[in-house]
Amino acid sequence: MLVLRSIFFALLLPGSATVVIPYFILSRRGVPHWDAIGLPGVVAVALGATILIRCIVDFARVGRGTLAPVDPPRALVIRGLYRYVRNPMYVGVVLVLLGEAALFRSTDLLLYSAVFFLVVNLFVILYEEPALRARFGEPYEQYRRSVGRWIPRRNAMKRAGLIALLLILDAPLPAQMPRTLSANDQRARDIFEQLININTTGSSGSTTVAANAMAKRLTDAGFPAADVQVIGPAASKNHNLVARFRSTGTQKPILLLAHIDVVEAKKEDWSVDPFTFLEREGFFYGRGTMDVKDGAAILVATLARLKQEGYRPNRDLILALTTGEEGGSDYNGVQWLLANHRDLIDAAFVINMDAGDPVILNGKRLMRSVQASEKVYVTFKLEVHNPGGHSSLPTNDNAIYRLAAALGRLSAYEFPAQLNEITRASFARWGQLQQGQLAADMAAVAGPTPDTAAIRRLSSASPLYNAQLRTTCVATELAGGHAENALPQSASATVNCRMLPGTPSDEVQSTLSRVVNDTTVTVSVVTAAVPSPPSPLKPEIMDPVERVTKRLWNIPVVPVMETGATDGLYLRNAGIPVYGVSGVFVDINDIRAHGRDERIGVQDYYDGAEYIYQLVKAVTSR
Repeated sequence: MLVLRSIFFALLLPGSATVVIPYFILSRRGVPHWDAIGLPGVVAVALGATILIRCIVDFARVGRGTLAPVDPPRALVIRGLYRYVRNPMYVGVVLVLLGEAALFRSTDLLLYSAVFFLVVNLFVILYEEPALRARFGEPYEQYRRSVGRWIPRRNAMKRAGLIALLLILDAPLPAQMPRTLSANDQRARDIFEQLININTTGSSGSTTVAANAMAKRLTDAGFPAADVQVIGPAASKNHNLVARFRSTGTQKPILLLAHIDVVEAKKEDWSVDPFTFLEREGFFYGRGTMDVKDGAAILVATLARLKQEGYRPNRDLILALTTGEEGGSDYNGVQWLLANHRDLIDAAFVINMDAGDPVILNGKRLMRSVQASEKVYVTFKLEVHNPGGHSSLPTNDNAIYRLAAALGRLSAYEFPAQLNEITRASFARWGQLQQGQLAADMAAVAGPTPDTAAIRRLSSASPLYNAQLRTTCVATELAGGHAENALPQSASATVNCRMLPGTPSDEVQSTLSRVVNDTTVTVSVVTAAVPSPPSPLKPEIMDPVERVTKRLWNIPVVPVMETGATDGLYLRNAGIPVYGVSGVFVDINDIRAHGRDERIGVQDYYDGAEYIYQLVKAVTSR
C-alpha cells in the first residue's frame, strides 16, 4: 500500500512539475537540441530524476511515508542525500527543469524553473520547516543546525562528487555512511543493543545478567558502587537493579521504573533473530524493543548522561529495573522489593516506562498519554455440578446447558458506567482530537453530569471507550463433560473481570451471582484482586510533562486509565502514586509487543531518549 501511495504522489506532484507543466510550456517549440548545451541538459535531467527517485525511496523505506504533505513520513529522514542538504528532492526537481530548459533551449522553461524554486523556497520556509519542527522537535532542530537547506556545508562537500557519481551509476551508497550519532544518542543505542542481546525470558534467560550489565554502565558513568545494587532472592537467577542518584535535597525521591524481563520468543516464528539487536530500514528489531527494554535503556542512558554532566537534582532519583512483570520469573521484582526492601524504592511518586505511550496514528504524532490509573484484574469461575447419567437418556438438568444459559445472561449484562478524575480528564482531552458526534459525546461524558445517551453511543462505538466507562467481565475459558456418551456431571467457565479502580471484588462477585440467576451455578474467586487506586493528577508531575511535551512535540497530553495491568498496581496499592510516561512513540497500527518481529522506530527511540532526559530534569530542577 505504501508503494502504491508513493508512486501515486510521485506521479501527481513531481510528475506534474517536471512533465505536465513543461509539456504545455513547450507545446509549440518543443524541439530538443543534441549539442554542447543540450547534452549536458540530458545529464542534468538524469541526475535530477535519480536524486528524486532515491529521495522517494528513502521517504518510504526510512520515513514510512510519502512526499505528499497529506501523507508525510512518520520518521525524520536524515540518511542518504539528506545528510548533505535538507531538501535534495526539490534540488532533483530543479535539476530536471534546468536540464529540460537546456535541452530544449527554452527561456520560458528557465523562467519557470526560477519561479518554481522561489515558490518551493517559500513553501519550505513558511510551512514545511515549521511543520517538521512541530512534528519532530529537538532532533529536527539539531539536524537543521548541522545540514544546509540547499547547499552542502563544508564537512559534506568533500563527498558530494562521490555521491553524484554513485547516483548516476546507480551504485549502492557505501556501507560506511550511516547517520552520525551524537555522543548521547550513541550511548543510548549501545545500551539498548546490549539489553536486547541479553536473553531475559523466563525459560532460558536471566535478568541478573542484564542487571549486572546495566550496573556496570552506571558505575562506569561515575555512580558509587554503594549506590548501585543487583538484588533479589539468593536462589533465583532473576535479580533486579536498584540504583540511587543522590542529591542534597530533602524532598522524597522519584522512582524511575522499567522491567527488563521479556516474554518468550520462538526464533522459528521470527524473520530475524529475536535476541540479536538489529537496525533495519528505520527500525530497531528484537524481543523487548517495545516492551520494555527501550524504556530501561533510556533510563540508564539518562542517568549516566546526567551524572557525567554533573547535574544536581533537587531530590534523589531511584532507578529500578525489575523482573517478573511478564510472569515468566519465579517471583515479581516490584512485589519482592516492596516486601523486603521498601526503603530502597520508597518514593513520592513513580515514573513508569511500561505505560503511557505517545501515539502515532496514520503517520501523525497525535498525542502523548499519561497512565494514571489501571483497571483491577480479578478472575472468577462459574461452575455447575449434577449427577450426570447416560447420554441415551437426556434430562432437562444438563450441566452444560445450565452453564450456557448463565453465560448468555452474563453476556447480555452491562455494568453501570462510572467515571473518575482520570477518565473524565481523558475523555475531555480525547474529545478535542475528534470531530462531529464523537467529539460531542466525549465532551458530554466528561462533564459533571455525564449524558446517558452519549455513554450509550460511546460504549457502542469502541470496545476501548466501553472499557474506560465501566467494569467488564467476559468468559475466556470453557470446560465440561467427561465422556462423549455420558451426560455431563460438571461444566465450568472462567470469567475474567477488569474492575474500575475502587470497586470491591465481592461486589462484582455478588453481581455475577445475581445476573446468572441460577442457584446451581456457583461463582468463586480464582485470581484475587489487587487494588490499584488511581494516582491523582498532581501538578508536580503533570506540569513538567505538559511543558516538555509542548516544547519537543507540541501535541496534547491525555491522562488515561489502562485497561490492562502493569507493576504499577503493586506500588499504587502500597500508597505510591504511579504515572506511566514512556518517551517512545507507538504507531497504533503497528504494535508488535509480545508478537512476531517486535520493533520500534529508530528515530522514535532517539526522540524518546531526549524526551525522558528533559522530563527527568524538569521534575528535579531546583
